Amino acid sequence: SVYMTYNSTMKNLYNIETYRFTLPRDMFYTDNTGFCVPSNSCLPDGLFTMSVCEKLRTGPVEIDLPVVASNPHFLYADQAVQASVIGLQPDDTSHLSYVDIEPMTG
Repeated sequence: SVYMTYNSTMKNLYNIETYRFTLPRDMFYTDNTGFCVPSNSCLPDGLFTMSVCEKLRTGPVEIDLPVVASNPHFLYADQAVQASVIGLQPDDTSHLSYVDIEPMTG
């Protein structure tokens, strides 16, 4: 699982006040070993495996799918990860993952 932290108060498209929650910068760092399953298979900083969550079922056979998640454009990922794709230039303004929530929603 992942968590988000409060970042700011925003106004949405309809001028409704919302609270913006973002993924913390260190969310996918290898120091957070709870994201390494099994624990000896940590990916570089900025990536985490979702393979244990996703399985392909074909009849009696169940296969782990190699699914990896990150911030858009590998924002906050290890430099080696960012350099593995030509042309990426991650920045907070364009590539920060966020959720805007209206505070009065129950």
